[in-house]
Amino acid sequence: MALLNWIRRLRGRDLSASYADSSIAPKQRRLVDEQLQAMRSGQSPQHFQVVGRILSGLKEQAGARSFSLLDAGCGSGYYSEIIHHFVPGGIHYIGVDFNLGMLSMARQYYPGLSVGRMDLRWLAVRDASVDLVMSGAAIVHIREWDAALKELTRVTRKWLLLHRTLVCKLTPTSVSVERHYEKDVYRVRISEAELLALIGTLGMDLIMKCDAGEGQVPDDQENNTYLFERRLS
Repeated sequence: MALLNWIRRLRGRDLSASYADSSIAPKQRRLVDEQLQAMRSGQSPQHFQVVGRILSGLKEQAGARSFSLLDAGCGSGYYSEIIHHFVPGGIHYIGVDFNLGMLSMARQYYPGLSVGRMDLRWLAVRDASVDLVMSGAAIVHIREWDAALKELTRVTRKWLLLHRTLVCKLTPTSVSVERHYEKDVYRVRISEAELLALIGTLGMDLIMKCDAGEGQVPDDQENNTYLFERRLS
């Protein structure tokens, strides 16, 4: 009965702003600091290595030319450190997030880092103005995940990197409510078939897919990293 009452209370509530709560920032950063310390000591977590390999390959492909990277849902900006660790130089990092506490922490940890507040569903960024858009484990907490995905695709000129994206292999996309960092948040289990079909209609081709490197998931799901490239017209 208590569970049913909780579900009833949630109906009609918009949880889109849950991840904007500044109290989340220090809780997430504590987890991140452990992983960053492991990376600095030569024991990088596997999901860091996945991004490192992909970006190293893209940098090699770009040659001497530097390229811009938009980290959509950047949190405290820690991927700027990961990127610099694996690909020192040649990538111009820009971060956006919905959480002002995260952005304040990003400026504290990485002075001079280019970050700003944006909602991934409505990015204040020009069409095709960024070489690479990267987003890790962000759209899976946005009820309007398809709108966010369209925005990420709209602003990229060349590549879209969806990192740590939990997908379902056999079932349609569904939205539920879960507790994260002591907050009720949306958890979107995206159908991989629906995701790939939508990306295809937006003019992008899948060029790489791999396990995100975060451990086991239920049998009907995968936690993947996808790299898409703008289709030549």
